[in-house]
Order: sequence, then structure tokens, then C-alpha cells
Amino acid sequence: MFETVLFDLDGTLVDSAPDLCLALNTVLAEHNRPLVSLDAIRPWVSRGTPAMIKIGFGVNSQDSQFEILRQQFLNAYGDNLCVESRLFDGIEKLIRHLGDSNIPWGIVTNKPARYTDPLVDLLQFPNSPGTIISGDTLTQKKPDPAPLILACENLGRTTNGTVYVGDDRRDIRAGIAAGMHTIAV
Repeated sequence: MFETVLFDLDGTLVDSAPDLCLALNTVLAEHNRPLVSLDAIRPWVSRGTPAMIKIGFGVNSQDSQFEILRQQFLNAYGDNLCVESRLFDGIEKLIRHLGDSNIPWGIVTNKPARYTDPLVDLLQFPNSPGTIISGDTLTQKKPDPAPLILACENLGRTTNGTVYVGDDRRDIRAGIAAGMHTIAV
């Protein structure tokens, strides 16, 4: 039915919320701020670093402290990239099935490559993605369709024969704008 399957990473293939919570709590502790629970941040993980900083410190990207806090958070996350992050239940079986069925698959995420590539390596998928498009591969990020279109080009596939699976509205908007079928998880 589909010739290709593309996935978002965080919140779709991987439960990375525990490690993102650890990173945020590391920075909060350094600033003598109250720690946050995993349950408090889990719904916001797909919104990336800006959401984590807002939850922990109540500041947004316009605040003068944002960039400093962002860098501290990213450093803490990079130091603990895959301590508790795990593939969601059923993902390993699904990826194995795609490989057995000769259906190419890939990852399109807004996470920067310096975190995406080592995380994908550490997760040890049963077969490797045919392409990985990170948040800094292009100047455009999701919800712009350009990263999804590039993933299809890298795999030699069409967008209308591809399904994109993601957990955030921007994933679904990007997939629809790219002319793909979309699945929200």
C-alpha cells in the first residue's frame, strides 16, 4: 500500500522524555530551582527545547536568559542522551517488519544531528533507517514540508507513496503539505 514510511523521532519512535526530564532537572538544580516531574514535561517533549525551558524556568525565546539556559539544557542532554530513552513498545517489531517487507523507512526530526545520530546508534534499531533528516539538515524545519521531501528524494521515493508518522501537529501539517499520508500517534 505504501512504498515508504517516515517517522518523527521523539514521542513517535522513542520515549526520550525521561532523559529530557533528567537534562532539565540537571539545569534546574544548578540554578537552585524546584525540579519537575516526568509527568509534568511528558506532554511537552515534542515541542523541543523551548518548551522544556519554558516549563522549567518560565521564560521564552524572547527572554534575555533563554539562550544561556538553552545551551545549558542541551549540554546536559548531550551528556545523558540515552540513559533511559527507549523505543516504544512494538517499534522494534514494526521496524523489523518493514525490513523483512523491503519497505524503506527513515527518520525526519527537528532534533539537531549532533543528538539525533548518536541517539539512533544507541537505540540499535533492528535495521537501520535509509535516511535521517535532522533539524539542522536544511534551513527549514517541520512544519515546513522540505525535510520530508528531502527524505523521499534520499530514498528515491515519491511523497504520494509515503506515509509520515508523528506525534505533534507540526508533523501532520508537514506530511500533508508534502503530499503524504499521515498518521498521528
